[in-house]
Amino acid sequence: MFALVALLVVGGIGTSATLAIQHSNEVAAQAAADEKRKAEAAAEEKRQAEAAERAAEEREAQKLEDEAERAYRELIVAEMEKSILDDAKERVTTGILTGPIMEVSCTPMAGGSTDDLTALTGSYDCIAVNEKHDDGAASGYRFSATTNWDDASYSWHLGS
Repeated sequence: MFALVALLVVGGIGTSATLAIQHSNEVAAQAAADEKRKAEAAAEEKRQAEAAERAAEEREAQKLEDEAERAYRELIVAEMEKSILDDAKERVTTGILTGPIMEVSCTPMAGGSTDDLTALTGSYDCIAVNEKHDDGAASGYRFSATTNWDDASYSWHLGS
């Protein structure tokens, strides 16, 4: 009977030890899995932050590039206006137009503008001013002009 009791005690101790080891292994495995999930989440958060930073840098670079393109187009329009002014003044000297030609101003047609960076060309309605009125209005000769943004060229003709 003592042997039976001893066998039961040893068996109970063995079972308890086995259960304790198994529980300890499960806790360790769960802790390792939690740590792995935390590391993966931190790595994903870092990747997303880096991607957001790269996207912000790309947007800023694109914004600067777009601003430079708009300034470039405005220079083309200013040069076009100067060319039309020179042409109108030459036409005055040859007697085709009546002067003096004071200034030239060009306005984009059909809603176009230097801001539409998808446009390859621009169409303009220009006026070579030869009279300014007391009410602030001006009159003059109409020119039509077209720009090609890609090669920085333009052309114009008298009339609309």
